[in-house]
Amino acid sequence: MLLLPVTPAGAAQIVVLTIAFSVGTIFNSVSIAVNAEISPTRQRAAVMGTCTGLVTTAGLIAPYLTGQIIQTADSPAAGYTVSFTIAGVLLLASGVLALLFMRPEHTRNHIGLGG
Repeated sequence: MLLLPVTPAGAAQIVVLTIAFSVGTIFNSVSIAVNAEISPTRQRAAVMGTCTGLVTTAGLIAPYLTGQIIQTADSPAAGYTVSFTIAGVLLLASGVLALLFMRPEHTRNHIGLGG
């Protein structure tokens, strides 16, 4: 996403968008696996449902915020540039935080599910 504003218009932008959205969907699989790994069996469905609900809330909020950014920018192109830059920074930051702090085995042991 961070590369999109600086990528030449045309096919190159389509390739960058395709990669960004494809790699982003890996999060869904990983988050479900991590939640299943660290959740007690009796609470697994509730944990996974709650996490899915929270994550999909972005589908309600992001279009509104993106529209506001685009409408208040000097031009639609500038608004899209800012929107994609914000999305890229958020994705990069959340990925770094996940790498630093997600430790499913440690969490399982910490809550007494180790084994």
